Amino acid sequence: QDTIDPEGGKISRFLDGQPDGILVDKALPTEDILNNSWIKNSMRQNLLKVQEEFFRKGLTSVSDMGINFDTLDFYRDMEEKGYLKMRVHVYLNEVCLK
Repeated sequence: QDTIDPEGGKISRFLDGQPDGILVDKALPTEDILNNSWIKNSMRQNLLKVQEEFFRKGLTSVSDMGINFDTLDFYRDMEEKGYLKMRVHVYLNEVCLK
């Protein structure tokens, strides 16, 4: 309850101030950033770290809101290679739906 919102993000809360489990982050650029191999490698390493931390806390699935097709391909690649062990529910951003 006393945790402050992270920079560029927000911890959604119930009326009594308790976290409700929804984490909102700052908007990501919609351009094709995943063509940069350094960024893709960094995302891969970060996803593996976050996934292990989630498992330690008993979380087995997450939702990623507003992704683009490059991020969807990233998740698929991680799953095909056997790295992605948690369930990820994805929602495409409005640019992808046009």
